Amino acid sequence: MAPCEKPVAEQTLGEITHCGWDTLKNAVVAVVNHPGGATVTEWIIAILAVLTAVFFLLSLIPRRRF
Repeated sequence: MAPCEKPVAEQTLGEITHCGWDTLKNAVVAVVNHPGGATVTEWIIAILAVLTAVFFLLSLIPRRRF
């Protein structure tokens, strides 16, 4: 059985991280390369990835204090 097909409780932290990264990467690539052919799940994962990146970048900008 492939590592990503096992239940999460039976996976090591490295396998979980690797499977999560592969899922994220494949979803973003599918949305960028074939937007019309991407599934709803791939769109949701890609949108969440973009929002996370935007919020992370915004958190690096110092706030003004009045």
